[in-house]
Amino acid sequence: MSRPVTEVVTLPLHPEANAEGAIRALKAVLSKQDGFRSMKWGRWVQDKDKVQLIISWDDLSYHKKFEQSDADFATYRAALRPVLTGPPTMYHVYLDPAAVERILKTPVVEVATFYSVPADYSQEAGEFLDLLGSFKGGLGFLHADIVEDISMDGSNVKGRGYFALLAWASIALHVEAKESDAVQNNIHLIKGARKTNDIEWHYVSIM
Repeated sequence: MSRPVTEVVTLPLHPEANAEGAIRALKAVLSKQDGFRSMKWGRWVQDKDKVQLIISWDDLSYHKKFEQSDADFATYRAALRPVLTGPPTMYHVYLDPAAVERILKTPVVEVATFYSVPADYSQEAGEFLDLLGSFKGGLGFLHADIVEDISMDGSNVKGRGYFALLAWASIALHVEAKESDAVQNNIHLIKGARKTNDIEWHYVSIM
């Protein structure tokens, strides 16, 4: 039985790179692949030289099949090679594709990756996200364990990862919620001893 999966990719780009042209070339290749559902992309708000890809597949096996293909995957890599300053990062999460689409249509999209988390991280992370999302401006969120072990900043040390995709009415309302006493008093649910201190988050301007 197939299980839809979301591929989360970050591309580090040259400052003058033609991101739009590269993305068009990628989508042309992906659209021909079995099991491909959709691709959305956008630049990081905090770093315009990074591009986020959110790619939906009918099942993880379809993406693996594409990676093992010859001509198509070579074309995919060739489209990226001229615009990259380093290797992309990529991981998978099991999320409902329709719910992902809804979040990506909201005014502000936040992407968060949690590194080296304990096996029971999801319960308290969910509690924290419930609290954060209850504030004015919160438009919904998704969260899940990352399928494969991941490393931060190219480190060779890999560990369990966690992912969250959040929707906000505005950046200002997110900042207000994040800096509230209620959220700060519960930050221990996701960060600190026996949790993790390695959390990367950013906003994405979805095109």
